[in-house]
Amino acid sequence: MKKLDYGLVYDKNEVGDSLLFWGFIGLLTTFVIEGPLRYGLVTSGFPNALYLRDAVAVISIAFIFFRSLLTRGWIEPNIAFVFCILLFHFLLGLFFDVPLFQALFGFKIFVPLVFGVAVYRIVERRFSLLLSILAFFFLISVLGIFANYAVQKFPWEGAIYETAFGMVSGSREWWISGGIRRLPGLARASFDAAMIVGISGFSCMLLFKHLLLRLSVAAIALTAIFLTTSKGMIQVFLIITLWMLFKNKLGLLPMARLIVFALLVLAVALPSLAVFFDIGNAVMEQDVPFLLTSLWDRFSWMWPKAFDLMTEPENYILGNGLGSIGTSQLYGQDYRQLNAADNIFVFTFVTFGPLSLLYLCYPTWRILRSTDRSDVTIWCIGLLIICYAYGLTTNMLEQPFFSTLLGIVFARAFTGEHPS
Repeated sequence: MKKLDYGLVYDKNEVGDSLLFWGFIGLLTTFVIEGPLRYGLVTSGFPNALYLRDAVAVISIAFIFFRSLLTRGWIEPNIAFVFCILLFHFLLGLFFDVPLFQALFGFKIFVPLVFGVAVYRIVERRFSLLLSILAFFFLISVLGIFANYAVQKFPWEGAIYETAFGMVSGSREWWISGGIRRLPGLARASFDAAMIVGISGFSCMLLFKHLLLRLSVAAIALTAIFLTTSKGMIQVFLIITLWMLFKNKLGLLPMARLIVFALLVLAVALPSLAVFFDIGNAVMEQDVPFLLTSLWDRFSWMWPKAFDLMTEPENYILGNGLGSIGTSQLYGQDYRQLNAADNIFVFTFVTFGPLSLLYLCYPTWRILRSTDRSDVTIWCIGLLIICYAYGLTTNMLEQPFFSTLLGIVFARAFTGEHPS
């Protein structure tokens, strides 16, 4: 056993920890290859087998929690803290008439984040291995996108099938203006592929000390992201690449603080000001440049409609609760008001109310005040950059690959820095 400076005892169990770590990696792998994985399960007649991964996450969380309780007679604080927050907002959702199944689905969306929080200590001790695995994910994701570009369409794109949650698509097939296809590669959708390439590409850059190798990774990543047509992630990865130029310099952490703080302010201010000043109606659609049309859609209806979901004055104090916005609305009475949010602050504000600011700012403050330059800290800062930059125009928390890894960032903020 090893003593930690926050007064708890972390019990090492190499066999159990190894199983939990590889279960964690297995879960991430299913998100990386979700397109062909869903297609394979459908063609073999077992489409609902995919939901076993949710069981793996829940069982792992419970195992870590009760192992702590049984070995030291004390609950695992990180898991308990996050669970209590989610339970509070789950009950609020029911109080504000969110249908039970919809609220439960909202809870399900946050299970990957809780899983990331739960396995933090186990992953931290194997962080170099995690970076290598993420670099492998980068390789297969990029190759998947390039292959998708070469063959034009994979067999699983656009496939629709019946599951326990109704009809779903195996991999989303869609186009942008001009008939250009959005390539998902091996992921479920193009924005998922772009996000996975962005995170895994950044992780790959951390492994290399030589600047030219990092720039080579950046060039490959930007090419792959460009093929997915995800403009937001192109901008994010340009920021990440600029920041990684300072990897071996003293300016790395000060620059990180400036970037993350600016992006967090922008992620909150952009939708708030757009709705308050009704920018979507103040600007005519034909006057919007082509590259900004998707942003104008958010200004004109996505974000205003999201805030319209808060129908009671108390919603602006407590939020609407879990399941009140996003994918969960597919399974409740709010289907006609379905809103993807497409901004991390909009999604969290409708769900959690003003407490969303605390939930977003706390891990940022805890991690950015650090003077540690370890790969773990730098990686956590990089995830925050991706969170707030890509989160400007994307609901990151419904993307389980990202949400699982964000759980590690939250746990790092909760527990602080400790020698491995």
